[in-house]
This record gives sequence, structure tokens and C-alpha cells, in this order.
Amino acid sequence: MGIAYIIVSIVPIMLLVYIWYLDRLEHEPLGLVAAVFVVSALLGTAAAAAIEELGGFLLGATPLGSIPVFSDFVYFFFVVALVEEFCKRFPVMRLVWKHSEFDYRFDIIVYCVASAIGFAVAENIMYVGVFGSDVTIGRLIPVHTICGVFMGYYLGCAKICERGGNAEARKKYLIMSLAIPVAIHGAWDFCVSADIDALAIAAMVGIVVLTIYAWHRLHLYAKHDAPL
Repeated sequence: MGIAYIIVSIVPIMLLVYIWYLDRLEHEPLGLVAAVFVVSALLGTAAAAAIEELGGFLLGATPLGSIPVFSDFVYFFFVVALVEEFCKRFPVMRLVWKHSEFDYRFDIIVYCVASAIGFAVAENIMYVGVFGSDVTIGRLIPVHTICGVFMGYYLGCAKICERGGNAEARKKYLIMSLAIPVAIHGAWDFCVSADIDALAIAAMVGIVVLTIYAWHRLHLYAKHDAPL
């Protein structure tokens, strides 16, 4: 099982290194990238686990918790996805949003991906520890990373609007920076947990399409990066 721990840790970190390398105009300081990664991995996952435990308990204690499919929908979208995406975004907003190093549009994508991968690595290690090496391949599906790319893109848009004094557009993009990742994350978790073959197939097709799209957009954003 030691090999499984290495795989689910090293593969995501290698992806983060590659995305850091894509930021060719001005590489982000490794210390700040590492700080976001570690805070998300340690504090983000701990906070998410505690809140999800409480949220699941409260949902189960309400009439909604007894409605089969609907309760799963509420749980995966509004307990798991919302909580985890918020906990991944929080370190970025606290450590990077007002930092002088955030001076190019692509920068915030690097930090959001660092937070997402930090969270994913910690979660991967936990899953392997609980369920064994059988879950190794499944843990390499890059849902967290995809969400990080979209989160970073919309946060970058929000920062540009902030610099331009457009408060209304800034608010819209800040909402989208959380809402879009929550929608992706929630849909994935709900579909693969529903024990319905059609939904599982739709989830796999959807994640392949999103992976290709996010990979393409990531390189496009890096190529056309510019100062804020």
C-alpha cells in the first residue's frame, strides 16, 4: 500500500509543478505556492471534514434527509461540494488575493490549483488509508484540479474588475469562482454515488470532456497572460 500512497501524492504534485512552469512570464514564489498548498492540505481538509460531518448530521435530522435521491443531491452539492470548494478558496483569498505577487492574470490560477491539489493529496492519502490501494486509480481523476482551474479563472476576472472599479462585475465573478466549481464537484460526486449506471457513465464522459477543456483553456490562459 506504500506505493499507492506515493502515487496519489506524487502524481498531483507533478501536475502542480507543470502548471507552475506554465506561468512563464513570472514564476510564482515557491514559498507562497507551498504555503497555500500546505494550508489547504492541513487546515482546509480538517475544516471541511468537520463541517461536512455536522452538515450530514443536520441534514439527516430534517425531513429532507429521508427523501432518497433528493437528500443525496442536497448532501453532495450543498454539504460536500460547497464546503470543500469554499475551504479550498479560503487560503487563496487570505494569502494571495491582496499579495503583491498576484500581479498577472494567470497567477491566481496557479494558487487555486495549488490549493486544490493540496486538498486532493491530503484527501487521497486519507482514502487510501481507509479503503486501501484499490481506490488508487479513482483518486487520480482530476476533479479538484479542474475545479481549481475554473476557480482561478473567475477570481482573475474578479481581480481585473476590482482594479477597474467595477464592483458589480467583481461580485458576479467572485460568486462564479465558487458556484462553477461547486456545480462541477457536486455533479461528479452525486452521479458517481447514485448507484445508477447512466449517471455514472454521464459523469465519466463529462469529466473527460471537462479535463480536455480545462487543459486547453489552461494553456490558452498561460499563453495570453498579461499584467492586471
